[in-house]
Amino acid sequence: QIITSLFFNDTENGDPDEIVQCPFDKNHQIRHCRFPYHILKCRKNHPKLAEELKACPFNARHLIPKQELAHHVEICENRADPTKSEGKDKNCAWYVPVVARENSCKTEDWDMGTIINIFFHFLNWTVFVLLLTLLIFAEKLLIFILFVIDNSI
Repeated sequence: QIITSLFFNDTENGDPDEIVQCPFDKNHQIRHCRFPYHILKCRKNHPKLAEELKACPFNARHLIPKQELAHHVEICENRADPTKSEGKDKNCAWYVPVVARENSCKTEDWDMGTIINIFFHFLNWTVFVLLLTLLIFAEKLLIFILFVIDNSI
């Protein structure tokens, strides 16, 4: 028998403000949209019960006792069979469109882009080091000039 507080109707487009009961503590009443976050927290506070409950592979909100999980998996309302509509229904969640596309730019050379990028990277570092050297030199020159002016007075 499935414990009703652990398994409740939760459609994807359900009311996020619907109040549901925590499977770990019957005194906890949680908004449907906060349920996953609450379960993570409450599971830590009730480790023994958490060991006995397993999440449904089709809907993690379904927390089922270990011994009843196999039965639940057979009847779970969120269970989907991908083989039933294989390639027939374009609106099916399992349908993946495949578009064969040819590269329109036949002259593209990725290696050339890499060489240019390396050159500009090197050039940027060279300019940076040169500017840093000039800045240090200017600072030392300014200190020297101030020293000379101070001693000449």
